[in-house]
Amino acid sequence: MMVIKDLPPIPLYKLLFYVLIIKLISIISVIVGLTGHCIYYTITETIHLIKIILYGNDDNAIKWENTKTLFDASKRTNEYYMLIIGSGFSGLGLAIKLNEIGMFNYMILERHSRLGGTWHANQYPGCACDVVSNLYSFSFQQNPNWSHYYSRQDEIWKYLEYCADKYHLMKNIQFNTNVSQCHWIEERQQWRVTFNDNQYLYAQYLVGGYGPLSNAKYPDNIEGIRTFQGDQFHSANWDTSYLLDKKRVAVIGTGASAIQIVPEIQKQVKQLFVFQRTPGWIVPREDRKVTEFEKKIFAYFPWIQKLVRGCLYWTYETTVLSFVYRWPLRHVLQMLMKYNLYSQVKDPELRKKLTPKFELGKVSFLSVNSDDSNEPMSVGQ
Repeated sequence: MMVIKDLPPIPLYKLLFYVLIIKLISIISVIVGLTGHCIYYTITETIHLIKIILYGNDDNAIKWENTKTLFDASKRTNEYYMLIIGSGFSGLGLAIKLNEIGMFNYMILERHSRLGGTWHANQYPGCACDVVSNLYSFSFQQNPNWSHYYSRQDEIWKYLEYCADKYHLMKNIQFNTNVSQCHWIEERQQWRVTFNDNQYLYAQYLVGGYGPLSNAKYPDNIEGIRTFQGDQFHSANWDTSYLLDKKRVAVIGTGASAIQIVPEIQKQVKQLFVFQRTPGWIVPREDRKVTEFEKKIFAYFPWIQKLVRGCLYWTYETTVLSFVYRWPLRHVLQMLMKYNLYSQVKDPELRKKLTPKFELGKVSFLSVNSDDSNEPMSVGQ
């Protein structure tokens, strides 16, 4: 394990140099990436044009032919060709593409009463996406009306409901269906999916569209938590009717949810304690409202929004690849985050507690609005 020392802040000229390096690499990445997109598009469209000239067929869409089905679903109401667990982005995206090829013999199983997955379940204060709105959406269904650069929970949820209505998915979603077991039956060549009170559904193909953190996990290794007499609830099961005004509140954890909750609730509570096990790298982000002019530009010229999406994609890819392949760029990013920590936290002891002991990229870093990082709070270690 590499120990990150509490070094003094880097000189301003070095900081500017590092920022220029990152910007230059991002620009190069965007140019190379978009060039690749153009080449790919040109090749595929040329092949499509040649096929039309040779065969006189302009239908390039994939069509579903139900030749591999081993059963007649019309005679068995609990059997499908495909079952999809979860109605978040993954489940809905797959369903939309199945409909496009004419395959409707599937069912989406959703344990909640509404669709949306994590964007329905998580309704804690400050809940938002840490990926830019123009990138955190379906490529085939861009939304020109995002209100913020980083979308809020309720807006993403409404976007998913809009997609489900537009692409006629509601009839293929079974709500209040909590899957408890999936078992492959060799003799039938089918999956048996158990849900609710030992009810069953069968399918040839089973797709898991649920998130890896879909089940709330409560800490049980904290002294006194089992005998705590006050009110408590998980961020994934937030009690929206509960009032925090003038209360002493403790937040356990400093992960992606806590970093959004803390700046919001600290404005109303009497006293706030944050209990941290492992500090994480913090990335300031410049969130802002999307202007009406920008919305009109995206609505009237969708290709501009697609271009913006492509630039964002390749910028993000550069960052990810620097971690995966251990490029030197990750050290530059780490230095900038270290500088940000120095500029925000003046107390050496507190800064030491908030400094990660691992290299940037070992685990996901945390992003927070730059104006939130100045909010005061108490930290328990």
